[in-house]
Amino acid sequence: MELHLLGPVEIRHHERPVAVGRRLHRLLLGILALRANTLVSTSELVDLLWSARAPRTARAMVHSRVSELRTALTAAGIGDEQLTILTDGSGYRMLLDPTTVDVHRFRLLVARGGVADGALDWPQRRDLLREALALWRGPAFGGWLPRQPPPPEVESLEDARLTALEQLFEAELNTDADAGVLVERLGPLAAQHPSRERFTLSLMRALAASHRPGDALRAYEQHRRWLAAELGADPSDELRHLHLTLLRAVEPDGSPPDVAMSTPTLPPGPAELPAEPGGFVGRRAELTHLDAAVRTGSRIVAPATVLERFLRALGVPGDAIPADLDERAARYRSELAGQPVLILLDNADSSHQVRPLLPGAGSSLVLITSRRRLDGLVATHGATQVVLAPLTESDAQHLLRQGLAASAADESAELRRIAELCDRLPLGLGEFGGGTALAGRLAAEGDRIGLLTAEDVSVRAALQVSLTALDGPSRTMFHLLGVHPGQRPGTDACAALAGCHRP
Repeated sequence: MELHLLGPVEIRHHERPVAVGRRLHRLLLGILALRANTLVSTSELVDLLWSARAPRTARAMVHSRVSELRTALTAAGIGDEQLTILTDGSGYRMLLDPTTVDVHRFRLLVARGGVADGALDWPQRRDLLREALALWRGPAFGGWLPRQPPPPEVESLEDARLTALEQLFEAELNTDADAGVLVERLGPLAAQHPSRERFTLSLMRALAASHRPGDALRAYEQHRRWLAAELGADPSDELRHLHLTLLRAVEPDGSPPDVAMSTPTLPPGPAELPAEPGGFVGRRAELTHLDAAVRTGSRIVAPATVLERFLRALGVPGDAIPADLDERAARYRSELAGQPVLILLDNADSSHQVRPLLPGAGSSLVLITSRRRLDGLVATHGATQVVLAPLTESDAQHLLRQGLAASAADESAELRRIAELCDRLPLGLGEFGGGTALAGRLAAEGDRIGLLTAEDVSVRAALQVSLTALDGPSRTMFHLLGVHPGQRPGTDACAALAGCHRP
């Protein structure tokens, strides 16, 4: 006697089908067999068979159908030692040998063939998985009922079938299977089930083994775009590693790469951070903030241009850099896969400019400096925002002392005065090299900002970059604030300067 649930529900005795009644009889038989030797309450059977559309007579119908099933089994010569349905308190229990039910045999075979513990070699695992999948004759339970979805435990059988297929293709790829045949079988599965990433992984391996590495890379990109559009996610580390292997291993003559599943050996990454600035002081609170986050020019450079520079620095040949921005960003993320990289994006103009330059999943860290707040990155990527205020008085004096002679370094009152005249801005303080004698000139000079210049570096030039980025009205207001006699004009004073009324 055998019970078949992986396809239309049927029971066979002496290799002949047994007539057990209508569709409701077969579904009831299938549920009890699926939970062989386990009590299933009548109320649960009602919920499984009718969901929210159960008729008032549903419980009585279950009792009647069970009785009719017992009669059909007895008439077919199936004795209690083979299969019996017991009434057990508020429900029913089907007693039988689980190996007589194809679902239980399928699960046993998959459990044995899917374990990668070294006890079985790839051909043995392949044969077990083939045997398991051969038990399927169609959708589990015949697709259940028209106009009514199957219950979760029946739907999970289809998920188990797909998992077994994923494991089978992995076994096939590690034996002597024909890669071209595997491509034909895997292509429709990867397209039909884009959320099942292992189909795409096996398809890429099969394509590469079939001397079609370009198609393998296109399959990855199609899958990556689907993930981004539908789930807002990136491919797994394993898939990105394979993609990176394919990108880097294609020979100049077009020969296919080695598609072994081991993690690729990555070349040394770039080391292009600027030199440590001299005379750096203070900022302990801000640095602590950044450390905690890690533990838990006027010309705007286009993201495509930055990506081209990054890709070249990562060793990608110029003719291999895609023209499309999205494709460049994808290649950039692939190149960074698995590498712990610190990326510095200095003087960013907007969140829109930065987003294509962010790496994918992994352990990379991005540090962004900007004259704007970039609140968009906080909203979309949970960026940690640190706003830099002027230096504290003590830090400002410390910075000044580093550039002054020993004889002048003790003139605390003058240092305090210089720090205030420079608004305790690091750039201005760092360029102050004329000693405390210049304090008087700073106080009296009409063009004080002109004194804070050292060759090609000046406070004026730095502020000009920010000024140029402002819109017309904001730029006008900036100039008006410069002629105000006080340092901190209030709202009413600003309105008077602009010649408008306070709202």
